[in-house]
Formats: sequence, C-alpha cells, structure tokens
Amino acid sequence: MAGAILTETALSFLGFGITAPDISLGQIISEYNEAFKTRPWLFWWPGFFIVVIALCINFVGDGLRDAFDPRQRRMPKATSLWREAKALFGGKSKGKR
Repeated sequence: MAGAILTETALSFLGFGITAPDISLGQIISEYNEAFKTRPWLFWWPGFFIVVIALCINFVGDGLRDAFDPRQRRMPKATSLWREAKALFGGKSKGKR
C-alpha cells in the first residue's frame, strides 16, 4: 500500500497522476518546485507527510502480520530467555543440575 502511495506521488510530481481539480502531495511539490530556494517550507511539509503516511502504513501492516501470522515463531517467556542466554554464554544456571 505504501508503494502505491509513493508511486502515485511520483506520477503526480511528474505530471502523469491526478489532474488539477483534485489535490495530490506530488502535485503540490511539483507546483512549488521553482520556489524551493526562497521558500523551502513549501517543499518540506508535503515531503514530511509523504514519509509519515508511508511509515504509518508499513508499521500497521507489520503489526497486523505479527499479531495474526500463525506460522511466525513466538518468543519464549523471559525466564526461558534468561536460561538460554546463560547457557549460550557459558554461565551456570540455578535451575535443575
């Protein structure tokens, strides 16, 4: 989904995307491209929102995959991790001997 948004933004920046009555972040950046040297904030805000939207979509997708993927390996409990780390690095475990 984030790739589709970035593709639409790039196409709108180049003039092949959304037409004039509708608004696109790529179109806004393209309109203010000539004013970048004198008023750079006209470029920063649309670019910032493009990055934020893409990151949010990726984080939501990763969270949904982590929550609902049955094939993903679950992490063991913290005590098991502690025992595995001690065994890995040569420490003695206080558990069963």
